[in-house]
Amino acid sequence: MAAKSFPRAAFLRFAAGMTLLLTAALPGSVGAEAPKPVRILAFGDSLVAGFGLASRDGFTTKLEAALKAKGVPVLFAGMYAPPNLGPDYGKAFNALYPELAAKHAVLFYPFFLDGVAADATLNQADGIHPNAKGVDVIVARILPHVLKLVGKAS
Repeated sequence: MAAKSFPRAAFLRFAAGMTLLLTAALPGSVGAEAPKPVRILAFGDSLVAGFGLASRDGFTTKLEAALKAKGVPVLFAGMYAPPNLGPDYGKAFNALYPELAAKHAVLFYPFFLDGVAADATLNQADGIHPNAKGVDVIVARILPHVLKLVGKAS
Protein backbone atom coordinates (compact mmCIF):
# COMPACT_ATOMS: atom_id res chain seq x y z
CA MET A 1 0.00 0.00 0.00
CA ALA A 2 1.64 3.26 -1.10
CA ALA A 3 1.68 6.22 1.25
CA LYS A 4 0.44 8.48 -1.52
CA SER A 5 -2.92 6.67 -1.38
CA PHE A 6 -3.45 8.07 2.12
CA PRO A 7 -4.33 11.77 2.42
CA ARG A 8 -2.01 13.76 4.71
CA ALA A 9 -5.00 14.72 6.87
CA ALA A 10 -5.65 11.02 7.56
CA PHE A 11 -2.04 10.58 8.67
CA LEU A 12 -2.33 13.58 10.99
CA ARG A 13 -5.56 12.30 12.55
CA PHE A 14 -4.03 8.88 13.11
CA ALA A 15 -0.87 10.41 14.52
CA ALA A 16 -2.93 12.53 16.92
CA GLY A 17 -4.63 9.39 18.20
CA MET A 18 -1.30 7.65 18.75
CA THR A 19 0.42 10.55 20.45
CA LEU A 20 1.45 11.13 24.01
CA LEU A 21 1.45 14.80 24.80
CA LEU A 22 2.61 15.95 28.19
CA THR A 23 2.03 19.53 29.26
CA ALA A 24 2.43 21.40 32.48
CA ALA A 25 1.06 24.67 33.74
CA LEU A 26 3.20 26.38 36.35
CA PRO A 27 1.66 29.65 37.51
CA GLY A 28 4.13 32.14 38.91
CA SER A 29 4.33 32.38 42.68
CA VAL A 30 2.88 35.49 44.23
CA GLY A 31 4.15 36.80 47.55
CA ALA A 32 4.56 34.17 50.24
CA GLU A 33 1.95 31.80 48.84
CA ALA A 34 2.85 28.15 48.67
CA PRO A 35 3.76 27.01 45.16
CA LYS A 36 0.88 25.51 43.25
CA PRO A 37 1.16 21.89 42.17
CA VAL A 38 2.41 21.05 38.70
CA ARG A 39 -0.31 19.67 36.49
CA ILE A 40 0.67 17.28 33.73
CA LEU A 41 -1.71 16.25 30.99
CA ALA A 42 -0.95 12.92 29.37
CA PHE A 43 -3.02 12.81 26.20
CA GLY A 44 -2.90 9.64 24.19
CA ASP A 45 -4.47 6.31 23.45
CA SER A 46 -4.69 2.91 25.14
CA LEU A 47 -0.93 2.95 25.81
CA VAL A 48 -1.26 6.04 27.98
CA ALA A 49 -4.48 4.78 29.55
CA GLY A 50 -2.82 1.53 30.69
CA PHE A 51 -5.06 -0.80 28.71
CA GLY A 52 -5.29 -4.21 30.35
CA LEU A 53 -3.42 -3.14 33.49
CA ALA A 54 -4.47 -2.40 37.04
CA SER A 55 -4.51 1.38 37.60
CA ARG A 56 -1.43 1.13 39.83
CA ASP A 57 0.52 -0.43 36.93
CA GLY A 58 -0.35 2.11 34.23
CA PHE A 59 1.98 4.66 32.65
CA THR A 60 0.45 7.79 34.16
CA THR A 61 0.41 6.38 37.72
CA LYS A 62 4.02 5.24 37.48
CA LEU A 63 5.18 8.46 35.85
CA GLU A 64 3.51 10.46 38.62
CA ALA A 65 5.29 8.33 41.23
CA ALA A 66 8.62 8.71 39.42
CA LEU A 67 8.24 12.52 39.36
CA LYS A 68 7.40 12.98 43.13
CA ALA A 69 10.43 14.54 45.25
CA LYS A 70 12.04 15.52 41.84
CA GLY A 71 12.45 18.91 41.59
CA VAL A 72 6.45 20.72 32.99
CA PRO A 73 5.67 23.23 28.57
CA VAL A 74 5.19 20.18 26.19
CA LEU A 75 6.91 16.85 25.59
CA PHE A 76 5.74 15.25 22.37
CA ALA A 77 6.24 11.48 22.29
CA GLY A 78 5.91 9.81 18.94
CA MET A 79 5.22 6.38 17.58
CA TYR A 80 6.57 4.40 14.66
CA ALA A 81 4.27 2.75 12.15
CA PRO A 82 4.08 -1.03 12.44
CA PRO A 83 6.28 -2.60 9.73
CA ASN A 84 3.39 -4.69 8.40
CA LEU A 85 1.82 -1.51 6.97
CA GLY A 86 4.55 -1.31 4.33
CA PRO A 87 7.65 0.80 3.81
CA ASP A 88 5.93 3.69 2.01
CA TYR A 89 3.32 4.09 4.73
CA GLY A 90 5.97 3.73 7.44
CA LYS A 91 8.23 6.35 5.87
CA ALA A 92 5.39 8.89 5.59
CA PHE A 93 3.95 8.12 9.04
CA ASN A 94 7.30 8.12 10.85
CA ALA A 95 8.19 11.52 9.37
CA LEU A 96 5.11 13.17 10.91
CA TYR A 97 6.21 13.25 14.53
CA PRO A 98 9.57 14.98 14.10
CA GLU A 99 7.97 17.38 11.61
CA LEU A 100 5.22 18.34 14.06
CA ALA A 101 7.67 18.65 16.96
CA ALA A 102 9.86 21.00 14.92
CA LYS A 103 6.88 22.98 13.64
CA HIS A 104 5.61 23.59 17.18
CA ALA A 105 9.09 23.87 18.75
CA VAL A 106 8.42 21.30 21.49
CA LEU A 107 10.62 18.74 23.21
CA PHE A 108 10.44 15.48 21.31
CA TYR A 109 10.76 11.85 22.38
CA PRO A 110 10.72 9.83 19.14
CA PHE A 111 9.26 6.48 20.21
CA PHE A 112 6.98 5.93 23.20
CA LEU A 113 7.55 2.16 23.14
CA ASP A 114 11.37 2.40 22.97
CA GLY A 115 12.85 -0.72 24.54
CA VAL A 116 9.44 -2.38 24.84
CA ALA A 117 8.09 -2.91 21.32
CA ALA A 118 8.56 -6.45 20.03
CA ASP A 119 9.82 -7.75 23.39
CA ALA A 120 7.28 -10.40 24.38
CA THR A 121 8.45 -10.35 28.01
CA LEU A 122 7.44 -6.68 28.29
CA ASN A 123 4.08 -6.89 26.53
CA GLN A 124 0.65 -8.28 27.17
CA ALA A 125 -0.60 -11.23 25.13
CA ASP A 126 -1.85 -8.91 22.36
CA GLY A 127 1.78 -7.97 21.58
CA ILE A 128 0.84 -4.28 21.41
CA HIS A 129 0.22 -3.08 24.94
CA PRO A 130 2.97 -3.16 27.59
CA ASN A 131 2.61 -5.17 30.77
CA ALA A 132 3.57 -3.69 34.15
CA LYS A 133 7.29 -4.42 33.59
CA GLY A 134 7.03 -2.83 30.14
CA VAL A 135 5.56 0.31 31.67
CA ASP A 136 8.52 0.41 34.05
CA VAL A 137 10.85 0.44 31.03
CA ILE A 138 8.80 3.16 29.32
CA VAL A 139 8.85 5.35 32.44
CA ALA A 140 12.60 4.82 32.95
CA ARG A 141 13.37 5.79 29.34
CA ILE A 142 11.02 8.78 29.10
CA LEU A 143 11.76 10.15 32.60
CA PRO A 144 14.89 12.13 31.60
CA HIS A 145 12.84 13.84 28.89
CA VAL A 146 10.02 14.60 31.33
CA LEU A 147 12.53 16.01 33.82
CA LYS A 148 13.90 18.24 31.05
CA LEU A 149 10.32 19.37 30.47
CA VAL A 150 9.89 20.13 34.17
CA GLY A 151 13.15 22.10 34.09
CA LYS A 152 11.89 24.19 31.19
CA ALA A 153 8.67 24.92 33.08
CA SER A 154 10.33 26.12 36.28
